[in-house]
Amino acid sequence: MAQEAENSEDYTENKVDYLVGHLKENKRELKDFDYQISSNAALVYIMDNKKVVLLPGNLSMSENGLILKNESVLKKMIEDDFFPIGTNETEPLEKYSEKFKNLPDNVKEFISFLENTLEIDISTVTEFDDGFFDDFDDKIKNCDLDKRKHEFFVPLTILLGEIIIKNKKGHWKVTKEYSLYNPYYHPVVVMNGIELDVTERIMSDLENPEFYSLKQSYLFLTDPRINLMLNPNLKNIYNDFLNNNSKNNPR
Repeated sequence: MAQEAENSEDYTENKVDYLVGHLKENKRELKDFDYQISSNAALVYIMDNKKVVLLPGNLSMSENGLILKNESVLKKMIEDDFFPIGTNETEPLEKYSEKFKNLPDNVKEFISFLENTLEIDISTVTEFDDGFFDDFDDKIKNCDLDKRKHEFFVPLTILLGEIIIKNKKGHWKVTKEYSLYNPYYHPVVVMNGIELDVTERIMSDLENPEFYSLKQSYLFLTDPRINLMLNPNLKNIYNDFLNNNSKNNPR
């Protein structure tokens, strides 16, 4: 069995396989959890000695869980929305969570990074047109995005969002989501009531950094001929095509 990973007066952190064995030793089955935490779907087992076993909702044996002194300790963690547990599975946005959580306070920082790095004016632009996009795309080609994409990911995400907001009268919306245990923050831009995932768009674009184009990222999200969410009629036609294709080609 795995060894204890971390100890405190109120809890012990262990690998899930160790905790599963602990449950079995105490005549508890995995399916017999007492309840599931609503925020992160973690599984809670209250033992006869009042101690609590906490397992991740996916029950991955490579992850960690906790044995807590009592349920009061668990309730405090739930209230604080923080669980002191190391995880192997992380969401790509987690590392930027604090920046995204307080997004309005950090927009200027991200834009300034791009202005200084690319030697291009952004903050005083009132409308982003083809001339700006062409200039920006020319300059960023010289930045070796393949090696620096982690450095540019957040600034490019924020810039794309700010452009949509200025050109299309949108606004930022930051949602709280959960990984295995703890929250992270995910910014989207709302345009005409539709949420545009600028983070996912930039993340996808940077998978092939040699082809990155801010202009194409912008058009992908805002052009109804490309983004089906913006064109209900086209989306219905596409869904009908998929349904008909599925009926004609059953598995």
